[in-house]
Amino acid sequence: MVKKNNKYKINQELNIENLDYYSSVPQNCKNQSFLQYLPDLDPNLDSWPVEQAVTEYINRLRINMGITERLTNDSQLDRIASLKAKDMAENKYFNHNSPRYGKVVQMTKDQGFWTNCVAENIAYGPDNAYDVFTLWFCSPPHFSTMTDPTFNTIGVGFAKGQDYEEFYRNNKWSAMFTSTEKRGVLNCF
Repeated sequence: MVKKNNKYKINQELNIENLDYYSSVPQNCKNQSFLQYLPDLDPNLDSWPVEQAVTEYINRLRINMGITERLTNDSQLDRIASLKAKDMAENKYFNHNSPRYGKVVQMTKDQGFWTNCVAENIAYGPDNAYDVFTLWFCSPPHFSTMTDPTFNTIGVGFAKGQDYEEFYRNNKWSAMFTSTEKRGVLNCF
């Protein structure tokens, strides 16, 4: 029996052909009409902490689209997003609703970051900032979250997977978006 690589396994589980998230835009990218706004891969960002590198790519996208509000990393939200990514990796699940922490808005409140509105992008697989960014770019709901001018604050978390060959033990990512200016006023729900 030939052992398939993880990319093949993910493609088969999700029934996606030609998924390639290795520093390129997937052929099945659902945001082809926005490719002109996609920032180029910047090797200089590889030396940055992943939280800041992801935020920088998102900010470059926002600038390219004419969105003047930049996202800033919040250390407390980075910590919470890291907890979420680690929780997914250790407990072998991939979902916005954590068996341990609940929904993302509840998790942020329980961790001391009170807000009425928080959105979350999650991903699995990539091991660098640009690849996870391009996955989110190619997904209309994730793209919408990244380019929502209401949000001005982000927290990013990454957890190294324990086994790249097994889907639920793969690398996990969480990016949490909110507005610190409108805490208690903005309500997503």
